Amino acid sequence: MKQITPEQGSVSCDQILSRQAAGQQLNPPVSERQIRRYLEILMLFSDRFKEFEHPDTGGLNKDTKLTNWHLPELQMVRTMAQRIPLKKIRTLLHSQQQSQ
Repeated sequence: MKQITPEQGSVSCDQILSRQAAGQQLNPPVSERQIRRYLEILMLFSDRFKEFEHPDTGGLNKDTKLTNWHLPELQMVRTMAQRIPLKKIRTLLHSQQQSQ
């Protein structure tokens, strides 16, 4: 999928990634299971990740594809997870969202 940005006159490509491949591109790398946990957090608090929510169950939709454009936010959660537990990250993001 190509995306043209007329103001810059450049073309960028979306690279579709498996969850395993996305996990390997994070620093330090994580497992597919960890990527799922990060996605569960991000789909609750980031509009860019709402597409990962399954319309019927509200859980994680396994058919939604990751792209290279998702990596920065996944890396942000990864970096936070190195310092604090995932449950606390969820709480912090929730409180930050409510204050906006």
